Amino acid sequence: MLKMSKKTYSTYSLFMNEDELKLFNKSYKEDSGYYKLESIDKDFKKKLNSIFEEVAYTIYTLMSSKQLESSILNNVRNKDYLYNYRKEAINKIKDNKELFLSKVAVRFVEEEYKNVGIDTNKISNEYLKNTALKMIFITFIILSISVTVSFIASRVAASIGKNLRKQIYEKVLNFSTLDIEKFSIASLITRTTNDITQVQNSLSMILVIVLYAPLMAIAGSIKVLKTNVNMSYMIALGISLIIILIVISFIYAMPKFKAMQTLLDRINLVSREILTGIQVIRVFGREKYEEKRFDKENQNHMKNEKAIIKVIALFFPYLMLVLNGLSILILYVGSKQVDLGYLQVGDLLAFLTYSMMIISSFIFLTMSIVIIPRATVAVKRIDEVLTTDFSIKEKEKTLDEKLENVKGIVKFNNVTFSFPDSDDEVLEDVSFTLEPNKTTAIIGATGSGKSTVLHLLLRYFDVNKGNITIDGVDIRDLSLRKLRSLIGFVPQKAVLFSGNIESNIKYLDESLEDNTMEKAAQIAEAEEFILNKDKKYKTTISEYGSNVSGGQKQRLSIARALVGSPNILLFDDSFSALDYKTDFKVRGNIHKNLTNKTIVIVAQRIATILHADKIIVLDKGEVVGVGTHEELLKKNKIYKEIAESQLSKEELTTGGKNEK
Repeated sequence: MLKMSKKTYSTYSLFMNEDELKLFNKSYKEDSGYYKLESIDKDFKKKLNSIFEEVAYTIYTLMSSKQLESSILNNVRNKDYLYNYRKEAINKIKDNKELFLSKVAVRFVEEEYKNVGIDTNKISNEYLKNTALKMIFITFIILSISVTVSFIASRVAASIGKNLRKQIYEKVLNFSTLDIEKFSIASLITRTTNDITQVQNSLSMILVIVLYAPLMAIAGSIKVLKTNVNMSYMIALGISLIIILIVISFIYAMPKFKAMQTLLDRINLVSREILTGIQVIRVFGREKYEEKRFDKENQNHMKNEKAIIKVIALFFPYLMLVLNGLSILILYVGSKQVDLGYLQVGDLLAFLTYSMMIISSFIFLTMSIVIIPRATVAVKRIDEVLTTDFSIKEKEKTLDEKLENVKGIVKFNNVTFSFPDSDDEVLEDVSFTLEPNKTTAIIGATGSGKSTVLHLLLRYFDVNKGNITIDGVDIRDLSLRKLRSLIGFVPQKAVLFSGNIESNIKYLDESLEDNTMEKAAQIAEAEEFILNKDKKYKTTISEYGSNVSGGQKQRLSIARALVGSPNILLFDDSFSALDYKTDFKVRGNIHKNLTNKTIVIVAQRIATILHADKIIVLDKGEVVGVGTHEELLKKNKIYKEIAESQLSKEELTTGGKNEK
């Protein structure tokens, strides 16, 4: 009480013991015929309020029984009697003791304020005004914090998404062909895009909601304990029902979320195949078939998605049923306590508000049912890529320093190789030598292992038996970067990247001088068609090089392999799209301009290799002949059959000299 009359002050003093009276006298000072409360600390004030509430209730009981005046008159000198009477009165209160004392004290304060001329309405309005201003201020603080948290959460999630994409990209770049086949290209694309997006979105929501919800639940619980309402069991009931709903939904939804990512892989795979092979599909009139194939995968994905949506659609109505049912139960039980005088309406509404606050925090957590299962699956799929051991491993200590001055002598020593998922050997006990300043050609029927020889030299795969050496150093003792820096490779299928002609030829190093690029283009016989274009080397190259012909692609690929001046040049059937005249010119340019290089040409056309210094004939993974064109025609049946199927009798007898 901030202010009281002398009469009230004297009356209250009668019901206190000596210690309490000292506290009372210390707290109030006489001012203009009244007693006014001095500024005191929080703990001191709390103790004083407790004394005041007990005294107010004691006076209230005496007033109710009309014994106040007689008790004071008869016992004014017997303070122990009045103090003991107060303690007995307080001990008789059993239910909601603190609440009841507080209500009585409030009534006495209101009456006393009227007696001393204090406007209680003004005090109430002032309190409401100050409280409203505080609430508005706190609301703006909360708004600012929410915006900041959302911004930080989004930045953190985006940053983690960026780092994950970078890690997967760098990991996949170092995958061997076997590693890529283990996952499939379609699955790797899905994992790099959709899966990381799921993780990013989930993380953003977790940082904003899932971490915020427990804090809200704790704050609500603290407030509930301060309301003096004994209905906490209802909150426990509501939370238990929500947890049961969450568990049931998770059990049903988790397998569906796992299937969803796999089904996305399938859609990605089919879409990629259709878009890549669109020309073949049109030529054979298989559009309807491919539409049905895509529709089948799409339908499977849709059915799985619908099953998940059903879980979510049923989950939230049941959740609201629990929430609203709990509200009705609290109001029903609380209204009876209000009617009996054990509970104030304000306390009931406060308890209801804080209860909903606690339950709402669990509802926020249940939103995770939509995102966390799918994100969990996505995290596992991402982790599979990041934790996969490379099938091609580098040794901790390499012998790169032994190849500072490379000669380019390549030896295959009793090499045997088979793919991990196959029992058939692609190469069996293969031995030969590739020498510098010489062109070695490899020929054979389809599936004889020609391209595999080059892939083993590049360490796309590792040999099962035997070894491959460069200048006497096993290639497995070299770092992959060192090994591949020695080799220029033109693949069987020419691959160009979107950009322009210059960026494709300078793919090895963008800082290469223009004359180096132009020299490589001249050797590859690409300069002629490049200079005929309006923008010359700045001419745009579309995705996959779709705006240039097959022969132009191959010539640009050859130029790209030449710019780094590698010691070993591998051509994997890289002249197949060139006409005979251009083929001849390119090989002539290579022979003339690239000296002291180890050159290996894999080809199907005899015309491409008949002038090679050495020709290796492969059949079913074995070396069945080594020699020049003329030597093999005389003593190798397989080579002769290939030559007779491609060359005329005149070309066979002249040894292809007409080409010169």
